[in-house]
Amino acid sequence: MRVWGRQSDIETLQNWVAALNARDFAAMADAMATDFRFIDSSGDEMVGREQCLAMLATLFEKAPDHKVQIDRIAHRGDDMLISGLTSASHPKHATSTHFVAQADHRHVKSWQSFSDRPTHTLQHFSSADNLQSPATSR
Repeated sequence: MRVWGRQSDIETLQNWVAALNARDFAAMADAMATDFRFIDSSGDEMVGREQCLAMLATLFEKAPDHKVQIDRIAHRGDDMLISGLTSASHPKHATSTHFVAQADHRHVKSWQSFSDRPTHTLQHFSSADNLQSPATSR
């Protein structure tokens, strides 16, 4: 989707999620800040666009039908609270969840998942070299 003029923070986020669901890595990369932060529901954190894209490629390889659905977004400044769900045929990757994201009119800066079933997504789909535990990332 091409937006003329300045797109809103919400449009930036929605375009990134659409690219994620379409497995469009070029569009995802364009919409991600270079220091993009991904925080899974267990609190593990990864920093860096390229590292996060590599982790997502591995996730999609293992869960090819994984999708993110956004139901509602509450927005204040650069921060967005998102209600939605992740869907996949494997129940480990399918859950109702909340996300917190930060974005501006050009880039998504961070994506954090919250769930009643915390999962170590990053431990499963990334190399240990790129992973920061909650204790070391602050």
